[in-house]
This record gives sequence, C-alpha cells and structure tokens, in this order.
Amino acid sequence: MTELTALAPPHAEVAAAIHARCFPQPWDRASFLSLLSMPGVFGWIARSDGDGPAGLVLCRRAGDECEVLTICVLPE
Repeated sequence: MTELTALAPPHAEVAAAIHARCFPQPWDRASFLSLLSMPGVFGWIARSDGDGPAGLVLCRRAGDECEVLTICVLPE
C-alpha cells in the first residue's frame, strides 16, 4: 500500500534528494523551501509499504486551476 505524506518545509531536504535522483538538473533544498512557502503550493511524498520515499508530486493552485510543478518516481 502507498502512504502519502503532505509536503511541508521540513521535507525540503528529502524532496531535493528525490528530485536529484530523477532529474539531471534537480531543484535544491532552497528551491523546495521557497516553493513550499508560496501560497497555493502543495504536494505529497509517496512511501511504498512503509519503506523510504518512492516519489513526490508538487503542485500549485491558482483560482480554479492546478499546475503540476514537478513529479518524480524513484527508478527502483
């Protein structure tokens, strides 16, 4: 079963580590901290069967629309 945890500023380091494993030009901790402090930005970290992180999604809500800013699934 997959467990979702709401992304918050304390998760910025973990989010940056996941992003670094998925993209050649990853966002760093400061980028995640900045985004997570913006109004309307939200996301989740996915954990599979209680293991470590399996991926994440970060979104931004604006009015009646939502934009996926990034989505990552670890290769394994």
